[in-house]
Amino acid sequence: MKFDREFWDKCQKLVDESEIIIDRPKGSRHPRFYEAVYPLKLWLS
Repeated sequence: MKFDREFWDKCQKLVDESEIIIDRPKGSRHPRFYEAVYPLKLWLS
């Protein structure tokens, strides 16, 4: 797989300039896709 520096630089810029909040308890289900279960506790802010 080719490493695309420009792509990853733009991804990093998006993360750096955005407020990202992920909050799903382990074992919870996706609100729209009930069959999708979060296997890990996720949090980031």
